Amino acid sequence: MNSIIFITVFIIIILLLIMWIIHKINTESEEEIKTVETFFETKEVSIKELSLPMQISIMDQELVRDIVKGHLRTFKKLDYHQSDDRINKKEWHSWQISIMLKFYKYDMDLFVPNPKEIFPEYIISLSRSALQHNINNILATYKNRVNILMSKDRLCRDVIWSGLDVAYLLYFLSIYKNYEI
Repeated sequence: MNSIIFITVFIIIILLLIMWIIHKINTESEEEIKTVETFFETKEVSIKELSLPMQISIMDQELVRDIVKGHLRTFKKLDYHQSDDRINKKEWHSWQISIMLKFYKYDMDLFVPNPKEIFPEYIISLSRSALQHNINNILATYKNRVNILMSKDRLCRDVIWSGLDVAYLLYFLSIYKNYEI
């Protein structure tokens, strides 16, 4: 009789141990899923709090304005508004993006006389919230992927930005002062 009780208690303890292990495995999996979900959520990034390379941080407004105007001319010459395939190609570097972000930090307005001749229609027709969401993604990517301590030469070799990223930025810089975000 004692051996039956002992075996029953032993089986119950083993079952409880197995249930505890299964629960522990499921709990860890849920925590991993939450971590992955949190990783992919894009947090709101403020342009005011975004750090830029020191050489760009100290550039004066006129120099930044002239460089960004040059980027706009280059963007126009590349004729992205006619090619969906080309606009997704990564051919812009972090130094160029940094200067465009400095333009935004200076709260300047980019004059684009004929946006329909420069930007794809799907960019021009974006809602304010959709455009702001794309800009926030660019800011988050910049914050997470660009090492602002790198030299100008290294940032110029950091070609991680597509024509689409540049289109969002340049178009945004030409209209963001027309509405509050």
